[in-house]
Amino acid sequence: MMGVLGVIALVLASVGVYGVMSYAVSERTNEFGIRMAMGATSNDIQRLVLGKGALLTAVGMVSGCRLRSCWRTRCPVCSSE
Repeated sequence: MMGVLGVIALVLASVGVYGVMSYAVSERTNEFGIRMAMGATSNDIQRLVLGKGALLTAVGMVSGCRLRSCWRTRCPVCSSE
């Protein structure tokens, strides 16, 4: 049961990251065009987008782990383990 809920949470988080990243890319389309005109390669642009996605994912993972550890120490059911 917990595995199914974990998979659902992972899918929802992935959809959320996809939505945020697609919005960010659509907002920065002009910037990417200017960068390409000034000599940036498609790999440079791809690195910008993937770096932003990796940063967003890392911040979410760290904050989620920290919140989980704080909740676990204060939860009377979990702290009795």
